[in-house]
Amino acid sequence: MRIKYIEIENYIKEIIKKGKDKELLPSEKDLVKKFNVSRMTVRKVYDHFEKEGLIYRKKGKGTFIRKINFKNKEFHFYYLIPHFLTYQHDPFYEEIFKGLIKKSIIYDIKSHFSNFNEDYYSILNEIEKNECDAVISFLPEKIHYKFLEELTDRGYAVFAINRIIKNYNINYISTDHIGDSYRLTKEFLKRGKRNIGFIGVWEGHEFTEYRFEGYKKALEEGKIKIDEKLISYLPPSFPPDIMLPEKTINLIKKGRPEVIISTGGAFLPYILKGIKEIGLKIPEDIELATFDKIPDDIKEKNFIHEVIQPLEKMGELLIENVISVLKGEKGKVEILLPSKIIFKENKGGDVI
Repeated sequence: MRIKYIEIENYIKEIIKKGKDKELLPSEKDLVKKFNVSRMTVRKVYDHFEKEGLIYRKKGKGTFIRKINFKNKEFHFYYLIPHFLTYQHDPFYEEIFKGLIKKSIIYDIKSHFSNFNEDYYSILNEIEKNECDAVISFLPEKIHYKFLEELTDRGYAVFAINRIIKNYNINYISTDHIGDSYRLTKEFLKRGKRNIGFIGVWEGHEFTEYRFEGYKKALEEGKIKIDEKLISYLPPSFPPDIMLPEKTINLIKKGRPEVIISTGGAFLPYILKGIKEIGLKIPEDIELATFDKIPDDIKEKNFIHEVIQPLEKMGELLIENVISVLKGEKGKVEILLPSKIIFKENKGGDVI
């Protein structure tokens, strides 16, 4: 059967070599009949070429050659932005776009933008109208994954930013949420901390679940029992100015943590509010660590440990990898980048 696989592979490779972009390839059914093999064997051949970026599939329409003439090619990228990001003023967006702009200039990329809502028909119309080559989604939610995969099936190079997407045919570039949280928690354990609180397992937001996974992994390796009194869960939507200070106070009273880890910088001001309301000081009474770069207007910044994501680097890598996929140089892209963890000692800081 391996000989048949190679025979089919060479046959398709020759068609791709001689064919044109968007040209229809033989159907799986036709290849099964031509080579007298199982449909599974044919599918594996097409899976291989799809991973290599040489073909794409359209549901109900067939399999097509992907071949782009890169001489004087003007690329069009379509960016899907979540509604909660404000384009000019969100630090997450700004840092990533520094990297995007830097590389976009090199490749002559024209950018198009839209908020990512559930009006998929309108989004698809805009993508087609602008003759886009790639679709990039910032922080997509689970409900959007099927639509993004459908765009992949239609032949677009689809990438997700800062989301680890398994079991879907979607490329992604993300910080290593599990690994970062694991390293952070592990370092606290090395420093003799045992009661480590965790605020922000946010329902529907996978990155917080991944960070929670890294936290648990470090505790389990250290043979420390997971204590639910030290963990704060959050519903899909909530008033942060009310709920987060209350959650923080309850966690401190019941779990008596030596350290609290916040899963996101957006939570930090409200966690600090809860700590102050209960009469504690950082770092004398309790230590605090947060994911995301701490804004300069946080007075306690010099005493809060921080996990800084390589957002600008993420933007640069995104452009480079999208171009590589479009050229057929790469198959599926799954990149995890480690963050920089800074432990503050008085006004200094140790990087791990």
